[in-house]
Parts: sequence; C-alpha cells; structure tokens
Amino acid sequence: KADKTNRQIFGVSYLFALINVALVFIKNKPKIIVTHNSLSSLIPLIMGRIFMTSRVVYFNHGVPFIGHTGLTKLILYIIERLNCIFAIEIITVSKDMKMILSKMSKKKVLLINNGSASGIVLNTNDKQIRKIARRRLLRRNDFRIGYVGRKNFRKGYNLTIDLWKQHYANKDGYKLFIYGTTKIKPLDLKYINNIFFMGFCKKINYSDLNCVLLPSKHEGLSYTAIEAISKYCPVVGTNIPGIQEVISHKKNGILVDNYCVMDFFLALEDVLKKFHKNFPDNEYCDRTVQKYCRNEFLKHYSVFLKKK
Repeated sequence: KADKTNRQIFGVSYLFALINVALVFIKNKPKIIVTHNSLSSLIPLIMGRIFMTSRVVYFNHGVPFIGHTGLTKLILYIIERLNCIFAIEIITVSKDMKMILSKMSKKKVLLINNGSASGIVLNTNDKQIRKIARRRLLRRNDFRIGYVGRKNFRKGYNLTIDLWKQHYANKDGYKLFIYGTTKIKPLDLKYINNIFFMGFCKKINYSDLNCVLLPSKHEGLSYTAIEAISKYCPVVGTNIPGIQEVISHKKNGILVDNYCVMDFFLALEDVLKKFHKNFPDNEYCDRTVQKYCRNEFLKHYSVFLKKK
C-alpha cells in the first residue's frame, strides 16, 4: 500500500514537472536550450522539439550505461539514444564520450576545446607552488591517499572501503581521506583510526595527498583526475573511458584493468614504490592539464552558443 502511494505521489509530481517545463517554454519562447545531465535531459529536449526551438543542444557529460549491467544498463542506454534522437546538436566533454555517442547517433558529435567549463583555472605562479608542495610531501612519513566522490557503488566508494579494511586498517604509515560524503564516520568503521571523513569541500588541497584513488565504474571526463595531476598528485584509476582521457599509465598515474580490491591494492603499492623516483612525470602532468584550461574552453563555448 505504501509503495502504491509513493508511485502515485511520484506520478503526480512528474505530471506537475512536465506542466511547469511546458509553461517555461510558452512564457519565454527560448531560441536555444542546452541540457546537460543524461537522465534529466530527455523532457527538456522533447519540449524543445514540440515548441520548435531553433537550437536544441544536448551537452553530454558522460554515458552512465557503460558502468552498469542488466536491466539498468538497457534503460540507461535507451534514455541516451532518445536524448540523441531529440537533440538537434550534440556536444560532449571527451574524445572517449564522442566515440561512444558517435556510434549511437548519425548526428555529428562535437567536442569543444577538450572538455567542459569544469576545467582548470591556470595560474602562472602555480607551477612553482606545486613543486614546493611536492618536495614538502616527500619528507612526510605517512602515505596519504584521497578518495573524492559520492558514497555509491559506481564511484567506487564500496571498493575503497573494502580495500582499506582488508589491507590498510590501522596500519602505520597509511592514511585515507574521504571527500564528498559526510564528516561522520560510519559506525562499522569506528575501529579504524587511519581513515578520515572530510565531508563536502569546496576546494581540496591535492598537494597534501600522495595519491588519489579513483575506482569509478564510469566517467565522462574526470575533473578529480585533472585537479589531482594539476598538483602533481598521481591517480590510481579504473582503466575506462573518461579516466583514460586524462591519465596515462605510469606517466601521471596507474590504470587498473581488473575491477577488484587486490589489483587496486597492488597499484597503490606500485605508486608508493615509484613516489620517490620522480613519479608522476611533472612535465607530462603540465601538458595534460594545459589542455583543460577553463578560460580557453569558455572562449570557444561562447562562439558556439552565439552561432546562428
């Protein structure tokens, strides 16, 4: 009975949402609409076609279906196909995503200046600051690992916790910092004294970390990876599209093929061995980060939006 009531409430809420979107189109008569999130784009894209908006743009930031299996994968794939069908123009954030979307649609998929507005603001003085911070890190005894992401399976939270429980719990010389979840440590982790929950942070100081763990099931373009290597902090990430775009194996991080605790553990230990041997490659990090300059992206994006 409770499930039936919840479905009814959801149905009514969804109907009101559709009406509100329609009213926005009727009132404002937009000449261009730009949608972003895969799941929330479909309705605005359909409305854009119904009300004959001249430019209906789907700005894809990642294709979630590649990180799922079974019925969930099928549903997400269908939604992605529908987004491509109803969009007039399709843009995305990485070469990896462009390749996937190009196989799903005959429409031309555009990539604007290597990514999205969530790029890096480059500072001319930043390189020297990063090198000083790195030298300071090398003198520390603790190997400080960071996880940045939501508390869900597809971002790799579960794998991260399992890895820590099995290999690093209360082990001297190792610390794990969890960003993007809560500051309250879960009860089942209270016995582990070398794991720290930092909550949501507007800015993470990657210079205070020796490594970032990125065991995602799917990414569009990993902003976490870009931020980390901008501070010469190597990334241990899943070898998947969206992470491969930023991380090159054994140059600015380690890519893990098999999604299992043991392989991520071995990769972290590999980073620890390499850390005092000029790893990651600072110059390679700089060249990679340079591609994702936010100001350069915005210049090109502005031109795209203004075209008729």
